[in-house]
Amino acid sequence: MLKEDTSYYIRMTLDSGLPMRDLYRRIMEIAHLFALFFYRSTYPESITIVKHPDTPSDLAKEMEVYPSLSLNKETIKLTTEKPFLLRAPISVDSIDLGTVLAKWFDEYKHLFRIISLIQHETGFRIEHDIYRDIMLYATELEWISGLRKPEEKAEIKKKRKKKKNAGNDKYEYPVEKSRCQEIRDGLQRIFCVSDSADDINHEIGEKISDLRNDIAHANREKTLLNELKNEDIDLIGQYLHLTIIGFVLDRIGVDKDIVDQYQQHFCP
Repeated sequence: MLKEDTSYYIRMTLDSGLPMRDLYRRIMEIAHLFALFFYRSTYPESITIVKHPDTPSDLAKEMEVYPSLSLNKETIKLTTEKPFLLRAPISVDSIDLGTVLAKWFDEYKHLFRIISLIQHETGFRIEHDIYRDIMLYATELEWISGLRKPEEKAEIKKKRKKKKNAGNDKYEYPVEKSRCQEIRDGLQRIFCVSDSADDINHEIGEKISDLRNDIAHANREKTLLNELKNEDIDLIGQYLHLTIIGFVLDRIGVDKDIVDQYQQHFCP
């Protein structure tokens, strides 16, 4: 028999009392993690509070919670569509969910920005959205570069002397460390980086920096915005988004091979 639907049920047991606001915040953190797993907006279909045995008996055994949540109608449409999860790279069978959840809770405050774009996806892109996303992704790439180990920073310092624009290694490093060849090939194609370039990753890093600066500085002479179509810039954003998500998944304990499968699965 073919299984046509996959869904998840999470049961939280509290060691001590927790205000409803804090409990709901933790529930949403879990929802955001599953949005990351499935690369689509994900919200709880229902939330039920089960009465503790020591709670006064005049209260109902179970209470349904209906929190207020403001979402774009297109986001709601995407969220309520039944996802096809049977071939999803990440599942409870491919990860240690308990370990991943613990690391996710610890790291959440550093990672929520990139998740907000998934959770508020509408399926539509206008020029403003495309440019905004590139700026956010550039910031996240800089954050990733800041996580380099001391020996990696030393190696980069040696290489700087040979490069005309060494400051762009903050965008080069995440591309170089990503194991997804499809992402690298896509960026190389759109940025028109030749296979004969001395350092393809460095050239891609420079292009990302140029694009970011074209968007950020109104008076700057444009080097890429006048050459690239919005469709190309949107594709660049998708490649950078998946690059960043790969680092997020690795940071919360997802196996590198699973991360590779994830990026390849969702690569445009």
